[in-house]
Amino acid sequence: MARLTREQQAVAACNLVPGEILKVLAFAGTGKTTTLMAVAETRPNRRFLYIAFNKSVQIEAARKFPFLNIQHPESR
Repeated sequence: MARLTREQQAVAACNLVPGEILKVLAFAGTGKTTTLMAVAETRPNRRFLYIAFNKSVQIEAARKFPFLNIQHPESR
């Protein structure tokens, strides 16, 4: 796992209960994907929704999150 900042560690360590939503808002290049990877890697039995707003980000997510077993990524 990548080395995380204090802020990223706080997000990765949050203890969500069913029904709660985690939303990460940050500028481009600030480590959102790295943070979400840490969240997903520490919760292998949880389901996640990753929304990408363009095709290049969708392709990058499929490459960076291979353990999510993305079968049918869509772009609209």
